[in-house]
Amino acid sequence: MAPARHWAGKDMPIPWRLLSWWEACCTARSISPDPAASSQPSFSARDLVSARMVSEQPGLATERAIRFEATGQRATALEHALDRMDQAVVVTDLDGQVVFHNRVARRNWHLELNADNRPLPGGAVSESIAAAMSEFRDDGKRVFIRNIQDPATRRRAIVKSYRLSEKERTAVTPVFLCADGEAAHQLPVWEVLTRREQEIAQMISEGLTTRQIAARAFISENTVKQHLKRVFAKTDVSTRAELVQLIWTSGRASEPR
Repeated sequence: MAPARHWAGKDMPIPWRLLSWWEACCTARSISPDPAASSQPSFSARDLVSARMVSEQPGLATERAIRFEATGQRATALEHALDRMDQAVVVTDLDGQVVFHNRVARRNWHLELNADNRPLPGGAVSESIAAAMSEFRDDGKRVFIRNIQDPATRRRAIVKSYRLSEKERTAVTPVFLCADGEAAHQLPVWEVLTRREQEIAQMISEGLTTRQIAARAFISENTVKQHLKRVFAKTDVSTRAELVQLIWTSGRASEPR
């Protein structure tokens, strides 16, 4: 019999220990003094390769199963976390098929799906997502913003869709609820902005680019940048994202004065 060191190593992975045991058996068979055993043909190299492949498969299958289970647990934890958010969140592929939508999206924005997991037409959020996915697919854009108002509840919101990775072809769409009625105050620093600066800030909150703002306001892109610098200084923010967040959390600004 082959020495135990060939097959009984405790620090070896189980598939390789099985293989070593198999090779030890093969060696014992080929050198056995028993005449009946010596009359049997020895295992060929192909037999040993096949045995190795068979011994590896249980280990690989177990590893894949453990990895799959861990991924499922992480996905479940993420779904539970998103379901507890006060903000609607919808995850879709670029064809508009819903991968996930949380409780707020279902309850507050009536996001209903058909048999193919696509939003039913007619909803303000559904239409915004459909428009965003179309631009992501056809124009290669990565961000889409739209102001909406739910026809049933009259609630207003800003729907912002982000394209995620090119490889996965997915997008996430959070829905930011706007303040209404008495809560829809102007920005705390709105009065210190000039009329033109208010217009620029308003268009920034709508997701327009510098070029789009220049075209709408009939000014140059450099002038837009200069206005934006002054807006940043007066509102004590340093980026467009911070300015938009300030506007959203304070409610939509009224018409520039």
